Order: sequence, then structure tokens, then C-alpha cells
Amino acid sequence: MGMYPWRDYMNTQNQSHPQPSASSEPWCPWTSPIRWTYWIRRLLVCNPFFLVSAALLLFGVNRLSLDANFLGNERENLLFNFGALQVYAGLLTVTAIVLSRRRVWYDSALLVVLEHGLVLVPFILIGQAALIGSYLGEILVAAGVIAVVCRAIAIARWYPQFNLPGTALLMGIVILAANIILPFWFRDVVDTQSVWDWLGPNRTVWLLGLPVLAAGANVLPGPARYGGLNPERPWLPLFIYALWMLASAVHAASLARMANDVDVTLAMMAPLASVVGWTLWNRLTDFVPCTALWMEELVMLAIAVSPLLAWGDQPVLLTLSAANLAAFAYLTWRRTDGLRRLVRHLAIAMVPLVLMSLPESVRMLIPGNPTPMEMLIISIGLCALAYGWRWRHPAVAIVSAIVFVSVAGSLHPMLDSVLKWQLALAVVLCHSLRWVDETSRVSALRAGVAAVWLGTFYEPILGGGANTGIPTSVACGLLVLGEWAAAWWMTKRPHTWVPPMAGGLVLFSHPISALILRATAGIWAIAGSLALFAAGAAFAWNRRPPEPVRNAVPAQNP
Repeated sequence: MGMYPWRDYMNTQNQSHPQPSASSEPWCPWTSPIRWTYWIRRLLVCNPFFLVSAALLLFGVNRLSLDANFLGNERENLLFNFGALQVYAGLLTVTAIVLSRRRVWYDSALLVVLEHGLVLVPFILIGQAALIGSYLGEILVAAGVIAVVCRAIAIARWYPQFNLPGTALLMGIVILAANIILPFWFRDVVDTQSVWDWLGPNRTVWLLGLPVLAAGANVLPGPARYGGLNPERPWLPLFIYALWMLASAVHAASLARMANDVDVTLAMMAPLASVVGWTLWNRLTDFVPCTALWMEELVMLAIAVSPLLAWGDQPVLLTLSAANLAAFAYLTWRRTDGLRRLVRHLAIAMVPLVLMSLPESVRMLIPGNPTPMEMLIISIGLCALAYGWRWRHPAVAIVSAIVFVSVAGSLHPMLDSVLKWQLALAVVLCHSLRWVDETSRVSALRAGVAAVWLGTFYEPILGGGANTGIPTSVACGLLVLGEWAAAWWMTKRPHTWVPPMAGGLVLFSHPISALILRATAGIWAIAGSLALFAAGAAFAWNRRPPEPVRNAVPAQNP
């Protein structure tokens, strides 16, 4: 190790710090005051001189563009900034090629990455040049494109080790073309209309243009191998694509700043954030050969949170939430590993966002025309019922019913209390088909719930008071009967006969009540006969078949 002890450290992949000999004490970089060179290596491993140099260049260009005394002419100031950026990018390219010839892989790869990070920055100045006129914007575009092509050819010719496939270069051309078209589109809108009319196109750029460009990262080829030299890292194409997208977003934001009263809000960034999240999840194997479950879960949580950036913008919130709901539901169906449980919960969590962001024309079709906040409360109550449905304990059913009544009562205080309890008891009966602890107390609880439920329908009718009407009884009866039929079809056996009997009596509560009020002795006799026949059939169905006779003596022929 010579005068520069960090060179070999940056260009090797063997170890992160010097290994002590077997006879020495274990070395700890946090406590050892002797190995001070370790901290120098850790600082110089990323070569901060190049990073600080690029940052100072951008800062200097920004300050000079705002300095009215520098060169004294807007055109000359613009040409100076554009030329300084192009010269600096060329310097990065030449230095990277020279260092690659000396096999200084880390620094040369870092310089190429910096060059790609700055490749679109000069084109941000074209927006200002397009407003100046006199074909200055077209001249700068031509010069910038020629410079970019020359640098790309030089890297491909003299630095073949750098991992940037042809597909990535093709997508880079698409992004470059979009950044060239954008300022001229801005100039046409400003010239033909006014600066304030950029509000609509700016929204289109952020809600559609940038997300589509970001989704293009999914067409990049996957890694052929892992490891290797620094310029051969498998994640380099994706990282460079991210730099291009970052520069494009800055370009769009700078044009919005040039237009008066046109802001870039978080809601407008939400689609781009969502697309970036899904792209990162899809390209996790670009970073590691085998993704861990916690990596996918972390990215999925970020994707689920991304629609919240559009809070207050209902169309964007509805679109992103519905798209996430469909994607999470699809993954729930396709995945069989540990990620399935999380995406199922995230799909349920998307339901409140979808319902609360429904347009007013759709909410008017719902009884009561609920507000977005009321839709959020309704959806939270439905999600609570859905989670309660997964449990197989009677207490969960009762809690679900209380949540349902509380939500319904908070949204509609004038709602008939009898109707609320009828629906709540129907939910408990449906949930009782999932109870697995078939003890006498559980059976008695189910029978008691069914008796109270029947009383809420028959007592008002027979007593001559107000009743909830035929639609309610039909809906509740069909709900319980349908759930019982589904449970029977799935288990191939009748779990219990109490819910279907109660559902049938509720379904025909009004005809039965009319029959009771107007029945004669003959009708009562026929009804009793049918009831006893049904009881006998049920008793016979549940009778245990006799055991087969074993070791029977065969009959002798006479």
C-alpha cells in the first residue's frame, strides 16, 4: 500500500476493513484509536470530491442565472450556463474513460453516473430559451442532442464494462425527446393563450406523462449476473433511469414555476409515487438475487400509503385507490407465500378510500346521499364486519353487530331502531354458521338470537303496530337463507337448522301473520299437520343409522 491507501480499498470487493492477525486483539472500528485510516477509507470510498464538485457546479449555475450583473444579458447568461453544463459533462466523460483505462472502476463508474444525472439538466434551460425566441431554443436543442450522442458513443466505445444495455439507451432517447418537446409545448401555450393556461397541461404532465415514463423502467432487461466490478452492478440501469426521471420531474416543476399561479401539489405527485412504488417492487431482483419477505412487505406498505398524497383530490384518489385495490386483490389470488396475508389486508384497507372518493353522481344513488366522510365511516364499519367474519367466536359476532348498529345510528339518527336491530341480528345469525364450538350454550345462544329476531318481525305485525315492511323482511330472510345455503354447499353438511328455519319464517312473515290473524280451525289443523310433518322429517334426518350386523349367521336353505 503506497501513498494513497484508499485506492486498493475502493477497487476490491474482499473486505470492509483490514483483518487483524490471529494473535492480535479483535479490532473494533468504533473504539480503536489506532486504525484512523479506516475512517479515511470509509470517507473516501465514495470519493466525495466528485459529488461536491457536481453540487457546486449546479449551485453556481443557479446563482449566476439569478445574477443581473453577470454578463448583463439574459441571452448571454443562458448560453454561458448551457455551455458550462455541457463542458462539465464532457469533462466527466473523458475522465471516466481515462480512469477506466487505469482500471479504477469505482471512480470511473461514479463519474458516468454523474454524467447521466446531469444529462437532462441543460435541457431545463431550453424552456427559458424558447421564450426568448429567435430560434435560440432550437439551436440549443441541436447542440445538446449532438453533445449527448457523442458522450454516449464515447462511453459505449471506450468504456464497455459499464452496465447500460441498449434497451436503457432506447428508453433514455424517449425521455430525452419528452424533455425536448415539453418546453416548446409550454411556449406554444404561452404564446397563443397566456401563462395561466399552463394549469391544464401541467396537470396532464404530472398525472399522465411522468407516470407513463416512470413505468417504462419495467421494460429494462433483468440482471444477467450479480457481483462483478463496480461498473457491472446489476442495479445501475435502474438507478440511472431514476436519475433521468428525477431530472424530468425537476424540468416539469421549473416550467410550472415559470407560469404564474401554477403549483405542483402533492396530489399531482401521487400517481408518480404510486408508479415508482410498483416499479420498485417489480424490480427488487435488480438489487438482490433473492428478495426477502420483509423487503416486499415494506414496499407494499409504501404503495398502499401513496394514494393518501392525493387527499383532497377525489378523482386522483379514486383512481389510485381503485388501481391498488385491483392489484392487491390480484396478488391475493395469485400469491401463495407469506405476502398473500399482507396484500389481503391492504386490499381491504383500500375499500374505505375507494368509497369515500366516489363522485357525487354515484353517491346520489345511495339512500341518504351520504357525504364523503359518511362513506368513509360506512366503509370502516364494513371492513370491521369483514374482519369480524374471519373469526369463529360468538363474541365476535356480537361485537360486529354492535359496530354495525353504532355506525348506522351515527350516520342516520332518524333511522328506525327496530330496523337497525333486525339487520344486526341477521348478521349475528349469519355469523353463527361459522361458530365451531358446538356446545349447549352456543346452541342456546343461537336459538335465542333467532327467537328475538323473529319477535322483531312478528310482534309489530300481530300487535297491530308499525312494521318495517315487506322489502326488509324479504331482504333479511334471503340474507340468512343465502348464507346458510353457501355454508352447506362448502361443507356438504347442514351445520344447524335454526338459521334457515328462522330465515324462512322471516321471509314469509307478512303472509304468515295474515294467515294467523284470519285463520280458522281448519287452517290451524292443516298448519299443525304440516308443522308436525316437518318436525318428523327433521327428526328422521338427524337419526343415527344403525350399525351393520357383524358375524351374522347366514340363513340355511330348507
